[in-house]
Amino acid sequence: MVDKETGKEVPFPPLLVNGRPNYSIWQESKVLKDTSLKKLTRILSRPYKNKSRVVETCNCIFTPSHAIFVIKGNKTSFLNFGFMSDKLEASNDFPLEEFDGQRWNELYDFSEQQGLLD
Repeated sequence: MVDKETGKEVPFPPLLVNGRPNYSIWQESKVLKDTSLKKLTRILSRPYKNKSRVVETCNCIFTPSHAIFVIKGNKTSFLNFGFMSDKLEASNDFPLEEFDGQRWNELYDFSEQQGLLD
């Protein structure tokens, strides 16, 4: 995120506050259930397939636009990502296979089907 006046990079607000989602930064949310939750779980947990893919990189500023929270009891795990930069960050306890091009495409299509893209 860049300050419009100074042009300097400023940190994003924290995703978690006291171990819980920082709801003050949310613009919208959707709770996934049943079929949608199973489909997302399949996308995120399938084995890495495209080992020969060349990953393009840029000096882009990571601007996450989506987050997935898994909340169970008092524990919150997260996956924070942005489609524009193909970058992501996850909590240390979020079990995650490496992202290949196919997984990014599947996640994008899933987000679109759920009405989560602008």
